[in-house]
Amino acid sequence: MKPSAKLLVEWECTQLCYRFAHHVDTGNFDAMISLFVPDGVFDRVGQRLTGHEQMRVAYRDRPKGLTTRHIVTNVCFLHAQPDRAEAFVYNLTYHASGDASGQPLVYASQNGRFIDFHDHYELTADGWRFSSREARPIFLSQD
Repeated sequence: MKPSAKLLVEWECTQLCYRFAHHVDTGNFDAMISLFVPDGVFDRVGQRLTGHEQMRVAYRDRPKGLTTRHIVTNVCFLHAQPDRAEAFVYNLTYHASGDASGQPLVYASQNGRFIDFHDHYELTADGWRFSSREARPIFLSQD
């Protein structure tokens, strides 16, 4: 694989990670779910969701009135091929109760989590999608 092609695969998969965070943070869960292949797996810190319908049900039950921000960084690719790729992604997530469209929200230190994502990506007719995404907490608050 040419270096320029490899860079394009890595860039497109990194953008997928950013879109995932944006869709979760804006509450657009259908758009977030569409970033997975139809039989994709999202292991949400031990809650294994397989396929779009299981993901939809899990996010339908998500608490209302919660604002999150996912800070995505350190996308480290283990391999990138023309139709498949794999990476580890660092993610710092903050959440607080309330709507952030007005005044800034106050969050407690225990509302921040550092998570590693282990991602597998697949090129589909609709572009790059997650075939699996495994979220594992790395640092948790003592509070």
